[in-house]
Amino acid sequence: MKVSIEWLRDFTDVDVDLATLADKLTRTGTKVETTAVTGSEFSGVYVGQITKIEPHTNSDHLQICRVNMGSLSKELCPALDEEACLQIVTAAKNVFVGAKVPVAIIGAKLADGTAIKAAKLRGVPSQGMFCSVAETGYTTKNYPEASEDGIWILADSTELGIKLQDYMGLGDEVLDFEITSNRPDCLSVEGLARETALTLHNYFLPLPYHEIVGDLTDKSSNYIKVTNEAPDACLRYFGRVVKNVKIAESPLWLRRRLLALGLHPINNIVDITNYVMLELGQPMHAFDLRDLAGSEIVIRHAKANEKLKTLDGVERTLSEEMLVISDACKAVALAGVMGGENSEIKDDTTTIFFESANFVPEVVRRQAAKLHLRSEASSRYDKAVDPDLAKRGLARALELVEQLQAGEVVSETMSVPEQAFSLPASVFTADKINKFLGTDVDSEFMQDIFTKLGCEVKLVSADTMQVTPPNWRCDLEGMADYAEEVARFFGYDNIPSTMPHDSLAGAYTPRQSYERLIKDSCVALGFSEMITLSFEAPNTFAKLGFQDEKTLAQVKIANAAVETSSLRTDLLPACLRVISNNVTQFNDHGKLFEVGNCYFDIKDESGLPTYETRLLATIFANDKQAKSGNLFYELKNLLQELTAVLGIKAERLSYNVLSDLPVYHPYRSATVYLDQTELGQIAYVDKQLLKTYDIKGEVAVLQIKLAPIFAEATFVRKQKKISRFPAYSLDLAFEMDKTESVENLLNILKHKANANLEQITIFDVYQGEQIATDKKSVAFNLTYRHPDRTLTEADVSDNVKEMVEAAKTAGYSLRSASTN
Repeated sequence: MKVSIEWLRDFTDVDVDLATLADKLTRTGTKVETTAVTGSEFSGVYVGQITKIEPHTNSDHLQICRVNMGSLSKELCPALDEEACLQIVTAAKNVFVGAKVPVAIIGAKLADGTAIKAAKLRGVPSQGMFCSVAETGYTTKNYPEASEDGIWILADSTELGIKLQDYMGLGDEVLDFEITSNRPDCLSVEGLARETALTLHNYFLPLPYHEIVGDLTDKSSNYIKVTNEAPDACLRYFGRVVKNVKIAESPLWLRRRLLALGLHPINNIVDITNYVMLELGQPMHAFDLRDLAGSEIVIRHAKANEKLKTLDGVERTLSEEMLVISDACKAVALAGVMGGENSEIKDDTTTIFFESANFVPEVVRRQAAKLHLRSEASSRYDKAVDPDLAKRGLARALELVEQLQAGEVVSETMSVPEQAFSLPASVFTADKINKFLGTDVDSEFMQDIFTKLGCEVKLVSADTMQVTPPNWRCDLEGMADYAEEVARFFGYDNIPSTMPHDSLAGAYTPRQSYERLIKDSCVALGFSEMITLSFEAPNTFAKLGFQDEKTLAQVKIANAAVETSSLRTDLLPACLRVISNNVTQFNDHGKLFEVGNCYFDIKDESGLPTYETRLLATIFANDKQAKSGNLFYELKNLLQELTAVLGIKAERLSYNVLSDLPVYHPYRSATVYLDQTELGQIAYVDKQLLKTYDIKGEVAVLQIKLAPIFAEATFVRKQKKISRFPAYSLDLAFEMDKTESVENLLNILKHKANANLEQITIFDVYQGEQIATDKKSVAFNLTYRHPDRTLTEADVSDNVKEMVEAAKTAGYSLRSASTN
């Protein structure tokens, strides 16, 4: 938002220079991004008058002009002769004796960066250059009296020797503010003037409200009817008819102010609507009354696929949730965003209808975003414009109509039933704000600040105040917001630096600690972390062959590209894409892991989608490296290491054959359990699936849910005295069916073991000539130890016999037994 110092002075006194003002405003929270002076785009251009024109003897298109520069001093222009004149050679066709023109003297700089130097044209010296309006960086839209093609012929009354900026009404000092979204009141000159007055401790005079009576012999209702069919979206709507309109150029002072703030003047009526928007922050619109079918204005929601060509010349297709201003037949404006081309003000417009309204911010924001159409109006409405401004804005526009003699205002303001609007009060004490800020500001200072901000302050008790914000300060919602206002105008630099009274030492939650420990352990075991996006294309998991309802219940994302329009329910597809990228870059083996969330379109108690945090670890290898067949066991060892560091014994983990997921190999996959709770899977990825990702070799993955593990994890460790007596070790080998899981046999042995069994592990699985083709031999190592004495063979043999008998009863035969 730009504002000129000259315009600010309509509301308050600005008694500091531009740089100081910018610094002070920034220090009070109204950040100034840049400062500028209008007309600084060019320099060294003054007003001169042609007193003599002679033809150039060596050219048929050049003329030699003698130019009187009036009061211009020789210090500024050493080339001046004794009569304060310059000689300029020009090819312009529209110059004549007596014409007053812009003259760029030697040393001048034009808007396009051109530097003017002394020159000779066909042997004749030229001491400057005549300028068109384009060479100042402006156009005939800004200065309609200028010529489109030739030199700019200035008004006869123009004083000679003055800077062209003075003639153009330039030279305003302008501040460009960065306005945050919670301060829509600062998107106006009046709002920024209020901030300036408080910052400089000066008076503030709000723009007075003048009710324009208009022509009492005529009424607006004779011309138009207004109906609000969307009271939920339009809070206020006021309108007034102006007849006998004279479309013309706006006066210089108004054009100058619009230009200073970055808007191009168009004509007096349109300029009035823009002027009110900049001055008060109230967007307005003017309709050509003859284009309103049925002499009617209807505020309504758009019809499905309704068309409207907006003022930018683009035809837009509307939807039913959008709000439009329409006549009896068609939409004529997109409410709060932009007017329609079918009712715009034209050069021959004679009767207009001024509109000043207030719309619900969310409605304007949604339709502007959906149509990708931002405007000065929508950038104000979507941040919540003060509803009371609608009536003030209309009155100000009508006042300017009369001031500019642009038409005759008709009596009677058209309106719709108003929606009540007020902001809630906050109750607090000065002491509470001081504790919040670490200051010692007295209550009277605070009350004075709040009052100057436009708040209503009531003392509830000796030390408690009730503060009600004005409607233009929708950001003041609680004590913290008022504390910020006190800090801003007390001065952030005046707040002493103090140490916090309470300990603010942070710590990880147990869940965060467990997660970090898992990541650190994976890295320590040679795995590299990968981080992938949570987005997936819809139906990704159905295409991969997942069939369970949970995995297929993807959460849909609105307004997203197709390939990222859903959230993932499994970590595997993203993992395979990472592996594919590595293989493509000739890195055909590695160990990767990720801790990430999976989301499901299954609502929890609060109605939100549920999610799970999972660990996925993977090992991928080329065909040569994969021949060892150790990928599965490496991941199993990883799981056991992770559970160990989290205080969970490996004995609590169990495994069952997995065969119902087509993404995994049917005979080389297992479901992992912690006690009776399913954690996830360890498996080789199906070869056909790897081909779709252009992955050669083998890929094994471990994917488990972390919540059940975190529920059992602990950092508490029970210490046990190490026995100083030797261990008794023996090996047992059993024969079993080739396709059967070892898990059942292992559980039988553990169940029969006595208290002295310290450890039982599988150390060999054999299939070969010495055993039937449908059988396999599984070898276990058993370690016994007593804490207080050395075990004898007799201490162990009875327990081993019980184990063997139990195994035989279950259908397993002992193949060999040996003592180590």
